[in-house]
Amino acid sequence: MAIEGGATLSDLYNRSRRLLLNTRDDLEKLERLFAIVDSPELSVSVRRDISQIQTLCSEIDGLW
Repeated sequence: MAIEGGATLSDLYNRSRRLLLNTRDDLEKLERLFAIVDSPELSVSVRRDISQIQTLCSEIDGLW
């Protein structure tokens, strides 16, 4: 089943899975670096990934 832009449910799932893994890794980095250095670039990256995950979840919900 394809949605707007030609993405299938499988495509959306794979994109969200990669984003989830990247976000988890970035959060772990933030936790390790928090005591040492403030990393605004990393926190912006995490916020962007979370926003993309929320968008993908909405698209997936629309397919159900």
